[in-house]
Amino acid sequence: MVQNRPHYVQKVSVPLDVLYAGENIELELKASIFERCKAAYTGGLLTPVLLQAALTVAMNWLRSQRVNWFLSLVMFVAIVYIHIPPPPDKVIYSTTIRKGWKAGTKIKYKSNEAADITFIIQEENHDAFRRVDDDLHTSVEVSPRQLRKGCTLTINPLCDDEEPIKLKLRPREIKNGQIVTVKSRGWPKAGGKEQHGDLKVKICVGYDGVLQEAQIS
Repeated sequence: MVQNRPHYVQKVSVPLDVLYAGENIELELKASIFERCKAAYTGGLLTPVLLQAALTVAMNWLRSQRVNWFLSLVMFVAIVYIHIPPPPDKVIYSTTIRKGWKAGTKIKYKSNEAADITFIIQEENHDAFRRVDDDLHTSVEVSPRQLRKGCTLTINPLCDDEEPIKLKLRPREIKNGQIVTVKSRGWPKAGGKEQHGDLKVKICVGYDGVLQEAQIS
């Protein structure tokens, strides 16, 4: 017979560059009374506790033959608090983020303290890049003169170990707001092979010629 156990399911935010390149990180479990109640509910333990508390309060009403709502509420909350499983002693969990993991990836642990723990990865917003499926999207700013004369963009990648991304704009070839694709410089694809999606670069025309995360030559 499978015994119900508290199941902590919590979302954790991970920087986009860490998910892109992979890294060893530590995850912290939140173990407040609210999270303990959620874990008990997810693990199938909360309903019996609530029924037990309600039954105890009802029996007290029958014995006293009157209803004191304040004391009944205090009793109900106290019984629930006492019977909710205690939080795990271990709250820090080490894991290895694999290269190319995405939002929604689940990391599961089975605690020795009769509790299951699941962390669900969320992607933190990045200043320059965002992920769309297996592609990365970014935008750069050039001046009208640079767009007219042509220029070469140098974009810093998400991973410092990779070569800078070179993107050559030919004279009068690109329009304001146009998206240029750089093949195989996007998100790492699953499967263990060194394959990437594409990088989508939106060209934005400004008047100072300043690029965010890019240089012009």
